[in-house]
Amino acid sequence: MALISILDTRIALAHARPEMGVLNTSLSVLHVTQPFLLAGSPEHPISTMLCLAAESNERHLELMKELALFLSNTQWRKQLESVSSEEELWCVLTREEEES
Repeated sequence: MALISILDTRIALAHARPEMGVLNTSLSVLHVTQPFLLAGSPEHPISTMLCLAAESNERHLELMKELALFLSNTQWRKQLESVSSEEELWCVLTREEEES
């Protein structure tokens, strides 16, 4: 079972450690325009769910630190909240400029 951390009123992180059966390190992102309620709780509307799996404890900690730095950026979180397409989401996540 993955652990769920609520990082913001609209961002949550599900993460699994090696002892939970992780075979490969990966990160998935679900972003929706209409927030859903985490565990049906009105206090936790989520529009972005990050799902992290790491094959070693060291890699798990490295990725958690990287995500913490990334998510501590207020400008990045505001950009994330305003995306309306897969392309915009990719640009925000990779910090690339969107091509016109």
